[in-house]
Order: sequence, then C-alpha cells, then structure tokens
Amino acid sequence: MSDAQLFVNAPEVPLDSPDRIRATDPTYWQLHEFLNDEAALLDADQLLQWLELTADDVRYRMPVRVGVHRGFGDGFARRMYFYNDTKKVLAMRIHRLVGTRNGWVEDPPSRTSRFVTGVRAYTSDKPEEFVVHSKLLLTRSRSDLGEVKLLSAHRLDRLRRQGGDIKLANRDIYLDQTTINMHNMAVFL
Repeated sequence: MSDAQLFVNAPEVPLDSPDRIRATDPTYWQLHEFLNDEAALLDADQLLQWLELTADDVRYRMPVRVGVHRGFGDGFARRMYFYNDTKKVLAMRIHRLVGTRNGWVEDPPSRTSRFVTGVRAYTSDKPEEFVVHSKLLLTRSRSDLGEVKLLSAHRLDRLRRQGGDIKLANRDIYLDQTTINMHNMAVFL
C-alpha cells in the first residue's frame, strides 16, 4: 500500500449542490434543531437520553489525524480510529460511565459546552435520510484545575427521519488538530 492510500480526505462541503437544503426550508431547521438538542443533552451529561437519539444501526467514527504533506490528502488514517463504534459499543461505554463505579475517568463529570455551527444539509440517495455537515467547538473543564481545553472538528452526519423522530444514523468526526490536548476522550462529540 502506498503512502497516499494510508490516508483519507475529510469530505468536502459542496456549497452549490442541487441536493442542498436551504435555510428557507423547514427541514433545514428541523435538522439544525436536532443538532442543537443533541449538544444540549451531551452538555447536561444526559448520555442515556442522547443514546435514544441514535439509530439501531448507527456508526460513530473518528479517524486519527496525522500531519502529512498536501499530496497525501488531509491526513486522516484509513485504519486507525479514536472511535469506531456501533450502538452496542456506545451503550457499553455509556453504561460504564453512568451505570457502574468503573466510570472514574468521568467522575466527577467534565463540564462541557458544545457549539455547533456551519450547518449545511443535503438530501441523500435514501428517502428520509439527510447528509449534514457541521462544525463543532467543544470546551471542556475538569475537576478544580481551572483549565479549559478546546477541541474543534468537522462532523459529517447522516440523520434519518424515523416515525416522526430524527435519529443519528452515522457520524464521522474529523478533528482539526493532530494532538488531543486532553487527558482522556471519554466525551462524545
């Protein structure tokens, strides 16, 4: 495998696509509201309620980013992930954090704020499924250290309308930084 095949590019955001859902469409605001509500649940440490927003076949991935020359893409590894989770794995992680005494890594819980912006939504090849690009800025502080850590990322989501509700069917998270300046990554993005 060549060096170029080791890395994958973050998805481009097609600004002039005919599939784009404009802000004048009520569907855009439903998808945007979903992302805001999801961020509020995570900030309030309501992990079980957040899990209910995910589809049964959800994939939640965050490939590792490494610094590479322009000719090799954006530098996201094809085979290395911080997260590569199914709903079952997400449920196990959440249960460990909130349902056992083994969740010491988030006890006391982090204080977080998630700022979701740059939302662009598109129709997809599947009815009732939408492709949504967004930017995320996470602020996080822990215990009494007085430090605030920042994490920024581009997210590519597939949101699915199921029985009147919107569910997260897929999330790919592309970090802006190669080094995560946090002691652990037990928070969800």
